[in-house]
Amino acid sequence: MSPALTVSLTAAGVLLAGLPLLWLTAPPPAPVQQELPTSATQTTPVHVSLYFNGEPSKIVLAHQGENIAAFTAPKGPQHFTVQLPIENTIEIECEALWPEQTAGMKGCTIHLEPEGRETRSETMWLLPEDNQLYDVFYFRW
Repeated sequence: MSPALTVSLTAAGVLLAGLPLLWLTAPPPAPVQQELPTSATQTTPVHVSLYFNGEPSKIVLAHQGENIAAFTAPKGPQHFTVQLPIENTIEIECEALWPEQTAGMKGCTIHLEPEGRETRSETMWLLPEDNQLYDVFYFRW
C-alpha cells in the first residue's frame, strides 16, 4: 500500500472515530418547562364529614400539605365545609392519635360531598395494638 493511501485511510479513521465526540460534547437540550399549578385554580365547596370510633386525642386533616381541619379530643362526628380544587383526584392526609389504653380496632372515615359531584367515602383502620393513624385518603371521580 502506498504511503499516501495509508495516510488517507488513517485520517479517515481518525475523523470517523471523532464523530461521536460531536454528539457527546454538544450542549444539553433545553429543559422542558413544566406548567406549575396556578394560584387561580378553581375551587368548589366540599362538605366533609369525619367519623371515627373511640375517643381520639387529636385528628388533623390536610390537603396538599396545608391543614384544612384540626380537632382536639373530638367527642362525636365532625361536619364542616372547605374549599378544595376541582380535580379528578383529591388526596386528604389524615393523622389521628388515640390514647394508649384504647382497646380494639380504631379507624376513621372521611366522607366528601363536593357540589355537583357524587359523594365519596374512604375508611382506614388500625390494628388493636396501634394507636396512631397516618394515612392518605384518595377520592377519585
